Amino acid sequence: MSVPFVLLLPSFEYTCTLNSCKNGGSCLEGKCVCPEGYFGENCEDECDGPDTCYNHGACLGTPRKCICDVGYQLTGYYGNHCEDSCDPNLNGTCGFAGTCSGIPKRCICKPDFYGTWCSACMDNSHCKNGGLCDIDGNCKCRKFDPEITGVHCEEVCNKDSDCMNLGMCLPNKTCKCKVHFDDGFRCISSDAVILKMGWRVFFCIMFAIKTFKYLLCLVLNF
Repeated sequence: MSVPFVLLLPSFEYTCTLNSCKNGGSCLEGKCVCPEGYFGENCEDECDGPDTCYNHGACLGTPRKCICDVGYQLTGYYGNHCEDSCDPNLNGTCGFAGTCSGIPKRCICKPDFYGTWCSACMDNSHCKNGGLCDIDGNCKCRKFDPEITGVHCEEVCNKDSDCMNLGMCLPNKTCKCKVHFDDGFRCISSDAVILKMGWRVFFCIMFAIKTFKYLLCLVLNF
């Protein structure tokens, strides 16, 4: 005849020690109490699933860490939880037109630069002289002779002869035009053919002498 008995087994429940809790965690009643942003028995994990990683970051590895989404060139996300859109210790994360600061870290853009990483443009309206904004946030300038240059396609001349009708090329590579020819480009009327000033209409023909270009206009009085 068997005799019933009770077998007492030792408990294997995890118990922390003073130095076993990482990343600033504290041991309280045998368990690690983790600071905000850390997880696991010893507070060794920086994430606990995808919901604890921002901006589409993934929670992977042992110990677990947020693997941040990487963008174009140095654009992307940084920080333990991918909460920062730039890194002040890594040159270029805000392009050449922004500074990285704040909590969470963000790009503070110079005037005329836009978006998360201080792009030259977000749409065509940010590009001058007919330039188009491409998918990477850069202005693609129209093909002209002489060439249009500049981050926003704002540079239209290199010398005076690039500006028509006795216009002057300024140090910032824009044309300073004579009165009635200031079209914001190269000193041509908006339609390059007809100029209207009050009751006078000027029919104009373009021609060149040596390196200078001119408009010869016929005055029509009505």
